[in-house]
Formats: sequence, C-alpha cells, structure tokens
Amino acid sequence: MRFLIFVLLLLACGCVRPAPVVPAALPIRSPNGKLTLTASINDAKDAANFLCVVIDVTDANDAVVGQVQTSASDRMKWAVGWFDDSTIVLDSSDIGSRAWKVNEDQSISEIETLSPELTEFGKAQMAEKYP
Repeated sequence: MRFLIFVLLLLACGCVRPAPVVPAALPIRSPNGKLTLTASINDAKDAANFLCVVIDVTDANDAVVGQVQTSASDRMKWAVGWFDDSTIVLDSSDIGSRAWKVNEDQSISEIETLSPELTEFGKAQMAEKYP
C-alpha cells in the first residue's frame, strides 16, 4: 500500500513540473550565406502552437524574410538545417520530416511532398544531433 501511495505521489509531482523552454538556437547560415535561419520555441501560452519550434528566416542585412510555425513540439527530438541555399528541412520525432522553400520573392512556402533526398537529409540531421 505504501508503495502504491509513493508511486501515485511520484506521478503527481511529475505532472506539475514547468515545461522546459529551450533558448533560441544559434543561427544557421544557408550554404551561400544569403539567408539565416534561427529556431526558437513559441512560449506564448495562449498560442495554439505553445512550446512548438518556430523558424525565423532573415536575409544578409538581418531583415526578416519570414517565420514558420512548424507544429513540431519542443518536448520531442527535432533538428533543422539548410538542404540547399533556399530549402529548410526539419525532422521531428512527432511530426516527421517537413520542408519549406524560400522563394525568389522572399515568401516562404511549405513543400507538400518531400523527395527521398529531403527526408533522408532530415533523418541525417536527427542522427547527428542525437547520436
């Protein structure tokens, strides 16, 4: 009986810990150096994507190109990086691989169907970040 009470108390205490918030990651420059992505965590408690990874993209002059709400939870493993000069790939243990293209007009659009190369790149990023 004592063991059961101990286990219940342990579980109850585990549920009230504050959620971890990861500080913004170091900026990652595109291979040609014209764009930079910075991953951060949405900490606005009223937002639908609370504690999800947000990607901010800036140009060489630090002007904002755009922002992507990824829906990848920070509570899961995730990794992000540049596949090429204009393609961002994120891999997450909860939503899988996703990719976005920075277009010539500086808009950002999601790539709906990922090629095997993009998916493999995302998996490789995860393996590098979480060996």
